[in-house]
Amino acid sequence: MEILKQYIIPTILYQQTNDVIFDAFIYYSSFFMEFAAVAGIILLIFRNKPLQKRTRPEDRLLFIECILVLSQNVLDILLVPLAYTDTDWVINIFNFALITNEVLYFLIILQWLICIDYSLHHSMDHIRRRYNRAAIPIVIITALELLQLLLVVYMVGDNFLNYDVLQACKHILEFCYIATAIYIEKRHEKQSREPHFMRLSAFIIPFVIGVLVRFYDAPLLAFGLIITYQTMKRRDSFIDPVTGLYNEAYLSHLAAYWDKKGYKDSSAIIISAPGNGEAAAQLVKNYSIKDCYNIALTDERFVLFTENLRDSAAQMAMQLLKEEACESPSPFAIGVKCINRIEGQTTADFADQIKKEAGSLFPVS
Repeated sequence: MEILKQYIIPTILYQQTNDVIFDAFIYYSSFFMEFAAVAGIILLIFRNKPLQKRTRPEDRLLFIECILVLSQNVLDILLVPLAYTDTDWVINIFNFALITNEVLYFLIILQWLICIDYSLHHSMDHIRRRYNRAAIPIVIITALELLQLLLVVYMVGDNFLNYDVLQACKHILEFCYIATAIYIEKRHEKQSREPHFMRLSAFIIPFVIGVLVRFYDAPLLAFGLIITYQTMKRRDSFIDPVTGLYNEAYLSHLAAYWDKKGYKDSSAIIISAPGNGEAAAQLVKNYSIKDCYNIALTDERFVLFTENLRDSAAQMAMQLLKEEACESPSPFAIGVKCINRIEGQTTADFADQIKKEAGSLFPVS
């Protein structure tokens, strides 16, 4: 209990412990960790072309996250020396800057949540609907903290807003944002048969520790961001760079995952368009079936891989695909075929069957 009071609580509340060695360790370690975080984020941006070009929404979202994390780490580097001064006006600047720091921290959590949500659902309309009021808690807590600071700096005597209460409110809001991220991921996991390349808990831990140990919040956020990017980069290895669809390797990866989970029903609509791969890819990208994975096997052959389809649903889907190909600005013919996984067949064997069937499928005039 004594250790909790003397060391842990002051560290959480940005306070000195009066232990010279411990305080020096906190000072220098946080200072150098923030420099390392700045270097890490800069390298992350300049060594990855997707983050530089930002052609996809997920890359733009993650780039904004990088800038926010970079800003907080730079601000913290500038704030650390100010925290150890006795000059009143410097202390006031430090306190006002802490408000900016808190706003950045909330914005980082919110932006990270949006980025993760988009990576799961792939819909900006979904993001706009879900997060159109997500900044309101940030505005409220910022206004309360600013009022608290003004009362402490410019008014004499007790004030009616307790610092510890406000600190608790901020922690609650931060954890609510993180809990929301966990809820979104778990709900998606239950509703989707898509494999997850890294469990959410693996890269949310730095965010939670950052909430609890505020001297290290900025570098921990940077660490969490780098892990998030590596997770998304691993997923991107299964994305065809030309069409934006999943690639052939993803079909094998998905099949192995379905076998591991014991999913027994699956269907595939194969599409072949020799000489018209670009138009067919756009057709496949725009076509949507529930719990369907649109995969580019080659530049000219594609598959809609999904749960078991009824014959009527499969026939309707194939007919619609043919009609849309004929009614496109530059009409073209496609070959379409639906196959179902037979009883006792593994998903991996079914995936091999899909590839063979796709190779022998051609448009029929």
